[in-house]
Order: sequence, then structure tokens, then C-alpha cells
Amino acid sequence: MSNMQRLKSPGARTTGKDACFTLEVGSRRNQEGGQSVPAEPWAAAFGSSRWSSTTARDFIGIRPTPDVRSRRAKFIRRLPATLVCLGVLWIPFLSGPAAAEEATTSSWQLFLAGAADLMGNASGGIESGVEGLALFDYGLDVRVGDVDSSHGLIHIQAQTLVGESPTDHVGDFGALSNIDAFDTTRVFQIWYQHSFSGGPALRAGLLALDDDFMAADPAGLFINSNFGPLPTQSGNTPAPIWPVGGLGLWGILPLGSDGYFQAGVYEGNAGDESENQSGFTIDLAKGEGAMYMFELGLPMGFGALPGTLKLGGFYHTGEDFENFQNGGMEGNLPVFYFLLDQQLAAGISGFVRYSLSAKESISIVHTYVDGGLNWQGLIPGREDDVFGIGLSHTVFGDSYLDANPGVTGTESVAEITYRAALDDRLYLQPDLQVIFNPHEGKNTAVVIGIRAEFEF
Repeated sequence: MSNMQRLKSPGARTTGKDACFTLEVGSRRNQEGGQSVPAEPWAAAFGSSRWSSTTARDFIGIRPTPDVRSRRAKFIRRLPATLVCLGVLWIPFLSGPAAAEEATTSSWQLFLAGAADLMGNASGGIESGVEGLALFDYGLDVRVGDVDSSHGLIHIQAQTLVGESPTDHVGDFGALSNIDAFDTTRVFQIWYQHSFSGGPALRAGLLALDDDFMAADPAGLFINSNFGPLPTQSGNTPAPIWPVGGLGLWGILPLGSDGYFQAGVYEGNAGDESENQSGFTIDLAKGEGAMYMFELGLPMGFGALPGTLKLGGFYHTGEDFENFQNGGMEGNLPVFYFLLDQQLAAGISGFVRYSLSAKESISIVHTYVDGGLNWQGLIPGREDDVFGIGLSHTVFGDSYLDANPGVTGTESVAEITYRAALDDRLYLQPDLQVIFNPHEGKNTAVVIGIRAEFEF
């Protein structure tokens, strides 16, 4: 799902008039006088308050309506994720007495962070307007074993998202804010990682692939979402990235002192964020396919200045990609990328990323490139502040454009930002973005915003 396709309106509420069963013989129903039979206690754990305490098996001649079958299907889709997450919590205890003894010496840490954006479209795009949105991120990390040897880490993370999308005023493809998402409280990630002596590590559970792949450290300063997951991935596939995690397995192998090779396999479709509001909805249907990721990291320093060259890509085996040339469905999408993350001078670092989809006929985004600079300590006496300037350019596929007249063929973003550290836990970040050729907008948009952050 592309950023411009996110849904912001909640679904319709359930009323007591909804019929859960169709009666063929007899007169007993599970809803009497418009009042629902109380739901089972476990129903709420799976995000549904409408599960009936009676089932079609209780009465001869009563069959479930399509609505009930739909709810059962949702329960079944959530069950694998629930079982995996419960299994993750028990992994440290399943390796014999030694692992159990290590678990008794584990340490734990709660974390809480948040960000709030106020962003306004001053001119251009679709219309002028100001919107606010916020993200609260919280959870628990539990370390099992000694960090100086083979050890494990359990990570449990949830998020609450509120607000309205400023992108609605601009019509850009890449969201103006990287915390712009459907309003909900959702379990984002639950995983267990085992780190072995010498550096190799394995991780399994509910994962987000953009935590590990496609990332350049200096790009993390910017607020526009283009500087996060590459749009050749986020715009073309529904694989698990923020804000919706999915089932996955990831591993990394160190190469020499600073190199590495990492790979992962993830469920092919993490679900629309407006539907997978709990974070536990899993769909492993054959047509959804799987997402295979790989990345090779090589040290690329200039003199004494460190840097990293990353070569990577993914292969999505889903069968339901739309072929924009003939309107049919097609499978298998390969995408490749490279990036360079380099320190340029004391306090100054830069990055450049490039990505290409190998099948233009089923790609919304065909090519993408971005780059930027960070300058820490630009203002004397403000050593912890960071100034940044970033540029991005998105090229849409010709076949997609032929099938969707009225949208722009390219979209570019220029962002200038300054992250000021008020103390070691509070930050304020004024931001200016210029969106050239917004994908569904009328003309160049100028967006002014500010972000406040905290972390504990």
C-alpha cells in the first residue's frame, strides 16, 4: 500500500441489531431483543468484542451469517501471530537447564518515547491547511544471559497513533511526516533475538524489515517519510514495515571488522493498517507470497573517516501484483538498491541511496534516489544540535502512469531541518519541506512544520 492510500476514517461501529446467525429451524437466537449475548472473555484479547458465546454447533439448523464467518476468519488469521509471540517469550527456556539458569539472571528495561508534529501547507498542493499528529512508542526489553557471551533479547513494543494527515492537503506520494498513520493503538513488534559469540545473530517473531534494511544513519534525521523505507519497497509491496509488523526471521553474519551480510524472510502482506489495528492479523494465504531481503555491508572509508557501502535488494513472491499494461494479475517482484553512508568531516556526515524495480509493468515506483547531509554542532555552543538538508526524487512507472492519467510522472522533495536538543531527553525540530510536482497535487507545495520529541 502506498502512503497516499492510507485510510484515516474509522470503520462503522457495531450495534446490537447485527444478527450473528440465520435461523432455519426453531426460534432461539443468540441476540434477544437487540441485546448481544455476552462475549467470551478471550474475545477481547483478539480485538473483537462481537464474538458470540454460542456457535452454530450448539443448535441444529442454525448457520453462521457471512458476518460471523468473517469474524472467524479474522480470529484464525490472528492466531498464528499470537502463538508465535507466546512462543517467543518461552524461547530462552527451551534450550535446557543452562538457558533456564541464564534466564533467571536476566535484566529488563522499560522504554517510552513520543513525537508530535504540527505541519501546515502554506501554498501549492491541493489546499492550504494545518494538521497535528502524534506517536507514542513504549514497551519492554528483557536481556537473557551475559552480554559478553552468547545471550538473548526479548523485545515487546506497542504504539499509539493519533491525529490527521497533513499529506491530505498536499497530495504527495511520500507522506510529509514519518509518524503519519491510521489512528489506533497497536502491538508493533514482539521478537526474540539470540546473539552468538563473535557477532552472528538470529531474530524471530513479529518484525518490521525497515528496522534493519535500506537504512542510512544520517537519513534518520529527516521528517519526510521518503527518507525511511525506500519507496520502491513501501510504494510497491505490502510487506511489514512501520507501522505494521509481520511474521519474520532475520539473521546477520559479521564479515571482517566492519562488514556484514544480513538476510530475512517475512510474510508477504502485513495487511492494511486500517484493518490490522491490533497488530496480530496474519494472512499466510498462498497468493500473498513472502518477502526475501538481503544486504551486504562493506567498509568504505575516506582516509580516517569511516563509511559504509550497502548493496541490497528484495524478491517478493506474491501473485497479486497488478500488471498496469493489461490489467491482469502477475507475480514476483525483484528490487535492487545501494547506498553509501559516509562521514565527511568532524561532525559532518552524508548519504546517498538509489533503488530500481526490475519489473516496471507491475511497479508504481520504478526508480528512486535521495541524498543528504547532517552537520552536528553547526552553531557554537550547541554541540548536540543537528542541522540537515535532504533531497529525494521518485520516478513512477510508465505503465502505471498510462493506467492512471492525471498524476505526475515524478515527485521531488527538498527538506531543511534543525533538531535542537533542549536536554538529553527533549528535542525540538523546526522543519521546511518543498514538494515539487506532488503526485496528486496541482503545483509545488511549501510545508512548514515543527516536531517535539521526548524519550525515557
